Amino acid sequence: MPGRLLVVHTQNQRIAPLWFIGKQNFDRVVHITAFAEQLQLSCPWKSKQPHLFRRCWYGHIAIPSSRRNCFTISWLYASLLARKYAPVFPTIAIAAHIIGTGRRELFPHRYMRLLWSYFCLDKPKFVVLHISAFDMYFFGPAKIKHKNLADAPPVVNVLPKLNEIAADYTFTKLFISTMGNLSYHDVILQEKEQLRLRRQKLGIEHSGSPDQENWFGIALSGGGIRSATINLGFLKTLNRFGILTKADYLSSVSGGGYTHAYIQATIQGGSNMDQLFSKEHVNELREHGEYMTPGNGIWKMTNTFLLVVAFVVSWFMSIINPLIVFGILYYAYSIVTSFFGANPFAGSLPVVSDFSIWLLYLSGAVFATHFVINIYLNYHLGISKFFNRIESALALLFLGLYAWMLLAGLGGTNHADGLWDAALKMVVLIVLGFYVNPNAISFHRYYRKQLSDLYLRFSGKVRNIPLRNLFDAHAADSKQYTAPYPIINTCLNLQNPGGDAKFKGTKASDYFLLSPLYCGSKLTGYVPTNHYDDYRSMTLPAAVTISAAAVNPGMGMYSNPLLRVLVTLLNARLGCWVSNPLVLKKAYSMVWWPTYFFRELAGRIGSDNRMINISDGGHIENLGVYELLRRGCRLIISVDAGEDQTYLFADLNNLILRARNEMGLEIRFRDGQYPEDMIRPRPSSVYSRQRFAVADILQWWEDRVVTDPSTRQERTETINLKRPRKVGTFVYVKSSVTAPAGKPDLDPGDPLKYGTYKYKIYHPAFPHESTGDQFFDPIQWEAYYQLGQYIAADVLGVDDLEASDKNETPKITVEALINWFDDPASHPLFKPESTKRGVIDSDILERARPGAEEVKYRM
Repeated sequence: MPGRLLVVHTQNQRIAPLWFIGKQNFDRVVHITAFAEQLQLSCPWKSKQPHLFRRCWYGHIAIPSSRRNCFTISWLYASLLARKYAPVFPTIAIAAHIIGTGRRELFPHRYMRLLWSYFCLDKPKFVVLHISAFDMYFFGPAKIKHKNLADAPPVVNVLPKLNEIAADYTFTKLFISTMGNLSYHDVILQEKEQLRLRRQKLGIEHSGSPDQENWFGIALSGGGIRSATINLGFLKTLNRFGILTKADYLSSVSGGGYTHAYIQATIQGGSNMDQLFSKEHVNELREHGEYMTPGNGIWKMTNTFLLVVAFVVSWFMSIINPLIVFGILYYAYSIVTSFFGANPFAGSLPVVSDFSIWLLYLSGAVFATHFVINIYLNYHLGISKFFNRIESALALLFLGLYAWMLLAGLGGTNHADGLWDAALKMVVLIVLGFYVNPNAISFHRYYRKQLSDLYLRFSGKVRNIPLRNLFDAHAADSKQYTAPYPIINTCLNLQNPGGDAKFKGTKASDYFLLSPLYCGSKLTGYVPTNHYDDYRSMTLPAAVTISAAAVNPGMGMYSNPLLRVLVTLLNARLGCWVSNPLVLKKAYSMVWWPTYFFRELAGRIGSDNRMINISDGGHIENLGVYELLRRGCRLIISVDAGEDQTYLFADLNNLILRARNEMGLEIRFRDGQYPEDMIRPRPSSVYSRQRFAVADILQWWEDRVVTDPSTRQERTETINLKRPRKVGTFVYVKSSVTAPAGKPDLDPGDPLKYGTYKYKIYHPAFPHESTGDQFFDPIQWEAYYQLGQYIAADVLGVDDLEASDKNETPKITVEALINWFDDPASHPLFKPESTKRGVIDSDILERARPGAEEVKYRM
């Protein structure tokens, strides 16, 4: 029977350190939100003063708007919850995160006595307090205030003060922590608490030890609509065998996010797992594969024209940012000239105009001379650069004259009315600058709408569901936790020449997480998704579109200065600006947006700004596996549907390199499972021998979070292992085509099936056609969709996919999957005679012998 319980109380969401402490020292950790429904009904002020209530950040429990009452009632709820579990747990602790407010009355002595009176049937033997390091107020008489850890009093001086008030209690530990942003360790601990509850509610049994739980993640790679369609077919087969529900995490990047959005939104809309991938849904997705310009005939022409108009209009909107700056400069100039009574440049206009004409003639002569000499001195080393220097000087002189002419043509303001008019217009432009958010006026909006029209069309009223509402294991409605926990991967762009030392000379990007519970990156820290206004209001379509923002001024490791300028000027900006957890200290901050236009133009995108720029997750890691490795998943199935016509496995190489150097994890493929041997097609056979490969995840070193006994501060400690230990299994699935076995029964009345069968013949690049092709007709779409289904069948060892459609399919557990990949001969998922690992050349030759069993068609 469990012996120790930790009841967590907090006024805000910074409870992850408590969870971390609790998991190390207690048998069970419970937060008051788990008690929320019962507590809401018992709140004494709810009927008398409803106007005093607001929603807590957790969204679970209504509390009084008064901070003092909020704190009191929250403590009362914690004590009631502890009292409820008192008969089961002989040792109970209450952990509080006290935020510093500068108000002594927030935590007076009488509130502590109230807590004890409700809690103490039997006095607890073990009490833990978790107190912030900014302002500490201890129970009325004991008041200690400091601004940083260096000024904090030693713990030995604090404990006697506590014991003076609580003589009957034993305070054995006092943890002092800062109010800084959470680390990814804290984020993962919070996620897993929710996932354990999800497993319990769904009846999912996962064996494993406390040191290594059987966390299972599926990763969907980038690759536009090609990746989305392959992943849709792949997940359909997994779902048929009950595997999709068993997954704890569903991680996606770019095009894989299209399918991810379909899964999450369709479930939230009221469909169950059996209703996913229905014939009606698939038909709709197939018919609208050209999602940017959907329709046929006149409708397609109309949508194409609409696309052009939308781009042009968004471009005009983006020009508002620099126009605001130029307008402010113009009116500032008008105000300055008003003090001279007239425009000081006005009289010089004729002279400057004449001089500029002669300068134009001179420039033409220099250019003509340069042209002729270049032809006759074709291989001369220095002559062209000599003329370039002269031309540069002339260009600067001409620009200066043009600016002079522009100023000479402007009128000054010579009276008070004109002065105030210019000042008012200048103020209006400055105010307008706070509202011209590039997220709202870029082409990102149109792209987002087209994606949601296709992949979220079956979600009903929750098509634009907020990201923070996407997952909640505490909810009573199962649709809130039926689908795996969503991880949407984006790239934090860091371009700041000579700037922030955190990435100067080394980093150009970081992994930026968007999820229902937390958002952030390792460099900026993590914050609750409902902390800042822009994260709180971010929707699932927006998050998926950001993850698929392939074109952006900042493109991670693919950033290019020339491309950055062109993309900014043409407004082909699909990324997003979001609050910087590293800089902002409040939920909302006013930002003057025109400066960010010039930041994008000049590449001044860094982690020291109020807002940070995020874009396509493929700009840093295109498989979506990195975050699953961070979470210690014992089984990871990764679908690589990126463009790779030459089978160089660039995305896999990038993952292996980053995992080894950043996390100490080696992805080591097993003997006979090397992708370059089994998946890469040979020129002599055209087809791949196998569509997937299995690797072991080995750990060479790890970073552990430990608490310094002298300062009580958390620090990271690196542990180098003498020999690597296996921590998981990695199944790498590649979009590839094996030699078809048999010929399908082609019905002349079914042109779709016939066209799919012929597709590879007339499109040799299949399944690696260009990602630039985002316009899939029904035949092309169906070819990739079927391919995804057959790839998953190979991974699971299913010989006859069509036969499994007709019969009742068994539900496969995670443990069975792990055993299958470790030893398929001894642990087949299905009956041994139908088990095989991909279609290889020798199998086809063996089946071609006289008397061999009938070969079923496999794409």
